[in-house]
Amino acid sequence: MKKRFWLIAILGCCVYVVTACSNPAIVSPTFVSVSVDGGIDGVAGSYDNSEAGVDDSGMDGAAGKQIGSCTIDSDCPGTVCFKGSCVNTCALGFLNCDQNVTNGCEINAATDVNNCGLCGWKCDSHPHADTYCVIGACHDYCNNGYFDCNGSVIDGCETNLSTDDDNCGECGITCSADQTCSNGSCVPLSCYAVSLDTPNSRIEVPVAGWNLGLNDWTLELWIKAHDAFGGGFVTGNYAYNSVWMDYSDTTGEISCHTYGGGCPCGKGTGNLSLTSGPINDGAWHHIACVRTGGTGTLYVDGVKVATDIVTTMLLASSNIVIGQPAWHTTSYTAAPLLIGPYRFSRVARYIGTFVPRKHWSIDASTVTQYLTVNPFSTQLVDEAGGDNTSVVAKDVSASADTPCSLY
Repeated sequence: MKKRFWLIAILGCCVYVVTACSNPAIVSPTFVSVSVDGGIDGVAGSYDNSEAGVDDSGMDGAAGKQIGSCTIDSDCPGTVCFKGSCVNTCALGFLNCDQNVTNGCEINAATDVNNCGLCGWKCDSHPHADTYCVIGACHDYCNNGYFDCNGSVIDGCETNLSTDDDNCGECGITCSADQTCSNGSCVPLSCYAVSLDTPNSRIEVPVAGWNLGLNDWTLELWIKAHDAFGGGFVTGNYAYNSVWMDYSDTTGEISCHTYGGGCPCGKGTGNLSLTSGPINDGAWHHIACVRTGGTGTLYVDGVKVATDIVTTMLLASSNIVIGQPAWHTTSYTAAPLLIGPYRFSRVARYIGTFVPRKHWSIDASTVTQYLTVNPFSTQLVDEAGGDNTSVVAKDVSASADTPCSLY
């Protein structure tokens, strides 16, 4: 015998009431047709009435349990007669999922997250959300301050509306380039910078998290040339299987390189070699070196300026330096630059033209980040967990001139 049950999922944080809600459910409105006869299939999982112990020889559905034979209700004390059998019937909304007559219909299917609407129908949990069973349908309600802006059930309520520059206070509210999101509002941006004051200027930081092998990465920072002295090393770990940036004080160009421990080197060899046009115009510029698969790309102010093949593994066997590398003091000196907000990520952040930001939200892909919320004093503070805070700072000073002072 087959019966069809219609589970009408009224999805939204306000059941029966059509209003705006602060913590909406993250699933879309759905009507699910399910059939109780050998099993049912729905959008969130599967259900089999054989597992629930449904006895189709008596009453159909998980609510019925055959107790004895009968002709009328009076033959069944405390139960009812149905098709010649005494059955234990459940009140509307309750189910006998354990098929134990002694405890009756023990499950409230309207609210039980492990038996939501049907025996064995379990509501899944998702990030930054509380899961409930409401009138027999699974709902996720976003935690305070979070929202499901991308419409995907998989990552739950993924957006922090208090700090996300692209979803500030509400989904789709984007802060402008001179603003950042703070407590759900776009506010004027502030950031910080350091000055490499001499050819021997150096900030050295631990290399934790930079060992990414052949995986994607992004090295990005804001720079401004002051050309007070000659020099070229900007940042990186100058050792085998490394990545670094340098600056030409003669052409005013910035370059990004990788080195796998041997040559040939240069463009087209697999050891990445990317060079911009001149950036020594007295203005702040955003520089991003990005690895995506086997391709490296250099962006200046959000515009792609060069690409090259890259096969180098990033093993990062030495500390990271900003300025003069301590292990090559006779060959390399610090570049004459101001350095603003700086970030290294274990993901390709950019794949096309973009508007550079001076503030970045810390996420799971951020390895290290500097100078967005913490100024330089005696240390360069790693804002992404602290494990890359500087251990050496020499001939470096805080700069009042920052990318954020452009506005």
